[in-house]
Amino acid sequence: MMPSERKGSLVLRRRDPRIGLLRELPTLSSYTLRELTDVASLFTEVSASPGDILAVEGSPVGEVFLVVRGLATLSRGGQPIARVGPGEFLCEPAMFAAESRSVTVTAETPMKLLETDAARFFKAADDPGIARAVARAYARRLRLAAGTGVVSRARV
Repeated sequence: MMPSERKGSLVLRRRDPRIGLLRELPTLSSYTLRELTDVASLFTEVSASPGDILAVEGSPVGEVFLVVRGLATLSRGGQPIARVGPGEFLCEPAMFAAESRSVTVTAETPMKLLETDAARFFKAADDPGIARAVARAYARRLRLAAGTGVVSRARV
């Protein structure tokens, strides 16, 4: 629910900044304000600077990130294996598998992300747009695991 203020007889609604971030993602760009409001309620907005470590290989999973702006590098054993950008999730494979993180995630550029915990992530994954974004992330990671090399995003 959006916060509101009463000014005389007029009720002004303040738009949740997370809605604007979600609107930037192609998967969710056609969503109505109500649908975006529902999805936004499941996330917290966070920022990262270049070099910030968002997740450490081998650590327990506590949160999942949805990249809105910027790029991150995934590395395993200190070696870069992929770059991820807008519209992609970070850390969700370990969340689904209830395992420790399989990669270290480092911000490569300034980033704007939406963060959620396990319970809210599984609720968000029920949304078709979010489910498509998760499926795309898994498809990329399967190609990577199949030995097709480092997967980089063509469009950022």
